[in-house]
Amino acid sequence: MRAKISRSPAIGLQPYEWVSMRSLEVARRLNIRCLELLARLSKAGHEGLEIARHHRDLWMQFDTRAGERAARIPVVLLDCHFRRLDWWDRVIRQNGQPVLNSKTLPCIPAEDAAPVLREILVEGRTIAISEPRAASLILGASPGTVSLIAKLTSMDIDRISIECANELRPRWEDKVTFWRNLLVAALGDADDALSEVSFHSLQLLGGELMAPMVGTGGTGGRSKA
Repeated sequence: MRAKISRSPAIGLQPYEWVSMRSLEVARRLNIRCLELLARLSKAGHEGLEIARHHRDLWMQFDTRAGERAARIPVVLLDCHFRRLDWWDRVIRQNGQPVLNSKTLPCIPAEDAAPVLREILVEGRTIAISEPRAASLILGASPGTVSLIAKLTSMDIDRISIECANELRPRWEDKVTFWRNLLVAALGDADDALSEVSFHSLQLLGGELMAPMVGTGGTGGRSKA
């Protein structure tokens, strides 16, 4: 994946060769929503979030300013099997029930996840139609999944948001170093620290999208990078 990424201190969103500022602004808005939800659940002591257990001290300090800074990451920080073309094809066709990864359980309450998932799909569909390559980056989605999302109807989005709310999870929830670095950079003042975390997010995403797709695996390896 080729992207023009500044390694020098960053102010605001950074330009990418094939992603418009409009799409990056959508990602920023979605990430604000995602981070607000994660922070609220973490501060409430929600036991289902692995990233809350690992970084509770940082989440307790997380405020609006930190959320605005962390939201600059160009990839939406909640995921719903967007790499899994087979999963999305089945869900859209309604040929059977959505399948949970056998190694994981729902980690976000459905009543909290459903409206956020709906917002991600509404915005994702718009970008998938106008800028499919940008949608692949922002959603961390395979090209095939992007094509399916572009064809979603409003009824599809409403149904999937309710039926699949339990599938919404923090992206790279097993990557302890990524999340700690993101939270520390967001709580700090150094823009170059956020640039480094953005670069790390693109490295993680590139590795996932280039990796072979496997049966039910939607999160890649379990390394702690």
